[in-house]
Amino acid sequence: MTQEQREAILKDAEVAEALYKLATEGFNFTETKELKDENGNVFQVETLTRHVPPSVEAQIFWLCNRCPDQWKVDESLLAFLFGQVQEQVDDFLWRKPH
Repeated sequence: MTQEQREAILKDAEVAEALYKLATEGFNFTETKELKDENGNVFQVETLTRHVPPSVEAQIFWLCNRCPDQWKVDESLLAFLFGQVQEQVDDFLWRKPH
């Protein structure tokens, strides 16, 4: 096995682990917010830890791939679900309120 093949297997394993955690645990992230006065001077820094709950989309994806006989989903439903995931990612990245 080549070094490239080993690296590809490790990367695939990392993604599988991340998907599993997203489906079962969700994830936490830290958000820092600076409070400024009318002159733009920072007078307080707030740090919040937020939890994103497990993803139903990730659960469906996991089950459809691990147990395809029990979990069959047509392509139009998958396209809808992944559209929802992309929207959530975009909202998170651009900090849009939910």
